[in-house]
Order: sequence, then structure tokens, then C-alpha cells
Amino acid sequence: MKDEDSIKIWKTANMQNKIDVETLIYKIENKKNSFENKIKSRNYLEIIAAVFVNLIFGYKLTVVDSIVSKIGCIVILLSSYLIVYKLLNTRTAAKKINTSILESLENHLVYVKNEAKLLKTVLWWYILPINIGVLLLIIGDSDNLFIIALVTVILLIGGIIVKKVNKKALKTEVQPKIKEIEKEIEKLKKIK
Repeated sequence: MKDEDSIKIWKTANMQNKIDVETLIYKIENKKNSFENKIKSRNYLEIIAAVFVNLIFGYKLTVVDSIVSKIGCIVILLSSYLIVYKLLNTRTAAKKINTSILESLENHLVYVKNEAKLLKTVLWWYILPINIGVLLLIIGDSDNLFIIALVTVILLIGGIIVKKVNKKALKTEVQPKIKEIEKEIEKLKKIK
């Protein structure tokens, strides 16, 4: 009788462990997909914005007379391409198909760390190139120093806001996500 009881207990414990692992995997996949969907939405908005930027400043490039303004338009156009490239390249750099849940989570960790790197360096690949292009465009189009100063101040304030928003997202969303993924990887390694 004791052997039968032991077998029942073992089967129950084994079944419970299997359920726990399946629940863990389900939770991990849901969290992973939620984060990725949020990033995809941001990327789609940025790509749509880049299309409009290309239409507007591509046209502007053909109608401005000043060489400085033309250079500003070109800088803005190149900036929009750089932004789209950076956003899309971050995702594809860590994307691998047909992996185990552990490998998938490790790949997701690489992806989230890449997103963190984007947020940390937003000044160099996002804010400065666009602001420099806009400033060149305005300098080439306007002789009014007040307008040039006003646009400069607006660009500085906008840049500061974008930097702070990205810094906050890094601190409140991405860094905690990295820690959470690292904990989940440790849990899965213990199960194996």
C-alpha cells in the first residue's frame, strides 16, 4: 500500500511541476509579447512620421533656394532614414526563430538590452540630427535673428523633453524588464 501511495504522490507532484512549468512559460510569453507589441506600435508611429517627414522635406528640398536650407533638408531626410534603420535593426538583431523557451527568453533579453541602448543614446541618433537639420533649414530661410533664436530654444526644449521621456522609460520600464527577464531565465535554468 505504501508503494501505491508513493506512486500517487510522485505522479501528483510530477503533474504539479509540469503545470507550474507550463504556467511559467505562458506568463513569460504573454509578458514578452506585450512588451514587443508596445515597441512595434512605437516603431510603426515613427515609420509613419518618417514617411511624412520625407514627403514634406523632400518637397521643401526642391523649392528652397538657400544652399544651407537644402543641406538642412538633406540632414532631416537622412535623419529620418537613420531613425527607421535604428528602430528596425534593433529588433532584427535579436530575432531568432525555432528556439527553446530558454533560448527565446535569452534572445528577448538581448532585444530588450538593445532597446535600452537606444533609449540611452537617443540624443545622438534621434535628437541632434533632426535638430541640426531643422536649425540649418531655418538659418538658410530666415534673416530674422529672433526667429532663429526662437526655433533654437524650441528645439532645445523639445530635445530635453524627448531625452527625459526616454530616460524615464528606461528607468521605469526597460531596466525593470531586463531584471525580470534575467530572473525568469534563472528560474528556467533551475527547472532544466
